[in-house]
Amino acid sequence: MQLDWNKLYGISYHVEKDRGTPLVAEAVGVTGGPMTRSLAMLLFACLLAVSACNGDKPKELLETAEFEERQMNLPHAKQLYEDVIRLYPTSKEADQARARLATLTPAQ
Repeated sequence: MQLDWNKLYGISYHVEKDRGTPLVAEAVGVTGGPMTRSLAMLLFACLLAVSACNGDKPKELLETAEFEERQMNLPHAKQLYEDVIRLYPTSKEADQARARLATLTPAQ
């Protein structure tokens, strides 16, 4: 088995090869400018959304908003918190989203 290091659109990854056939690809780091990092985060968010086809939607949406907040993508985090409130207004996640949104939105 051979290990190749490659770079694709600023995302470093490696592929384990067995007789020339890729077996596993794993992202090991993101390099490049803000656009590259944004694209990598968008890809991650899309994969997260696709993998979350089943399950507790309000919880998953809230977790995605929290992730975006930790990544300092505050406009998207606010949008997701608002989506939780709009789509699931009576859920416990909506209460948590209201609290987080209140801390992110300065008093006017």
